[in-house]
Amino acid sequence: MLSNVADVLYELVLFDKESVKGWLEHTLRLLPSQSSSGTVTATPEQLTEFHANIISAEHVKTVVALMRDFARLYR
Repeated sequence: MLSNVADVLYELVLFDKESVKGWLEHTLRLLPSQSSSGTVTATPEQLTEFHANIISAEHVKTVVALMRDFARLYR
């Protein structure tokens, strides 16, 4: 399933990079920075790095790996 989502995200970036930049930035700002127990999930630096890497990814496999690593921050 993750690879399917990565495919869609990658294609969206190819289709309209500027719109995806804004949408992704806004969406990432809405994510919680702490879990319900108070531990830090993702730092602002990690969110910024994820955003930049997704937007500049040149291969779908890169997007899959980035999404997999990002999801681990919220487990």
